[in-house]
Amino acid sequence: MVGEGEREEDIARREAVEKTGIQIGRVELAHAFLPSPDGSSERVVVFCAEADLSTAGGVHGLTEEHEDIRVDVYSAQEAIQLLDCGRIEAGPAVVALSWFARGICCAGWIALLPLDAAVLSPD
Repeated sequence: MVGEGEREEDIARREAVEKTGIQIGRVELAHAFLPSPDGSSERVVVFCAEADLSTAGGVHGLTEEHEDIRVDVYSAQEAIQLLDCGRIEAGPAVVALSWFARGICCAGWIALLPLDAAVLSPD
């Protein structure tokens, strides 16, 4: 939910810390979509972000929100292969990885290879 006076990018930064324990750097809008336009007004906004994933992993989330989120880190190539073989099913991850795999995102960031992708999974 976007609160009054909040920007979507600020929410992405906050959620990254809550859900992964990772601070993110540069952020780029990947895509926004309606997961169920005929049944809900929910709008999902997906960002790709620069982050140091060297300490990523484990289970995260807010206790008061009953979250239990496992963070797995893969190389970009591994994450795209998991997407291609149907092992990644979470809508936002599918959108972000599809967008990333097409080379649309992070045009100025590509020199930072090798890239890693953090994938969130309900545990």
